[in-house]
Amino acid sequence: MRKFFTSIKTKKKYIAISLVFLLVGIFAGYTTLDFIQQNFKDQLEQIFSKMKRLAEEIQERHSIWFMFQSIFINNVLAAFTMIGLGLFFGFIPAYLVFINGVVLGFVLKMYANSGGDPVSMLFSGILPHGVVELFAILLAAAIGMKLGVHMFHLMRSLWNKDIRAETKEKFLVTLKELPRLVVGIVVLLFIAAWIETVITPLIITIFLPQSNYIF
Repeated sequence: MRKFFTSIKTKKKYIAISLVFLLVGIFAGYTTLDFIQQNFKDQLEQIFSKMKRLAEEIQERHSIWFMFQSIFINNVLAAFTMIGLGLFFGFIPAYLVFINGVVLGFVLKMYANSGGDPVSMLFSGILPHGVVELFAILLAAAIGMKLGVHMFHLMRSLWNKDIRAETKEKFLVTLKELPRLVVGIVVLLFIAAWIETVITPLIITIFLPQSNYIF
């Protein structure tokens, strides 16, 4: 456990960068609703049709276990995608975090336009599980970004022998940390999925009884 938190500390700069991309995405999604609807109609339809299909399947099965399993697997796949695609110089994890923020901001704005209180939805419907889930996703993005930076320096070292040994050593240190970080992310997403399946709907029922729970 101590090694896990120590490894997190070495990624704090990249976690902060990921957080900035997320917040900028949320702001963009919330403030540019009309622009997004007009220019990204196909992408939005794809995202929300997937969410709708999942919600309908969960309702049909009436299974808490299926809901938990779906949320957990989707989030784990998203996290692994960010880590794996980070090898392409870290751009893709940053982009995916930004897009997640845009979708979140967009949904909150739609909820506000329907007459709901987006702040209440944020605190009641998202943050109970989102604190854990978003941290895990930001950590995955941070790992992906750092791997991308390492790949960039490794390519540079091919033409610069002076930095080759140091660059290789730093990359190997990151690879050594990777298994414990991945296990930690999976555990965090497991906890987040349990909260989202069991606790968040109860909070929604108490504080936002008229809302449709879509997160």
